[in-house]
Amino acid sequence: MIGPGGNSEILLHLHGYHACHFALSHRPTLPFRIAGTTMYALWSRNLVISTVIYL
Repeated sequence: MIGPGGNSEILLHLHGYHACHFALSHRPTLPFRIAGTTMYALWSRNLVISTVIYL
């Protein structure tokens, strides 16, 4: 079950995913890859935490 504000959380996570994917796929240089990977790691960690909280 999704708690209060759950839908906006999911939308934020989807937006974060697309931002990470964009950073990784469209900026092939190393600094951008590192930044994109870091963003993705933080995003996926937050998604897991939020999923556990909302479930």
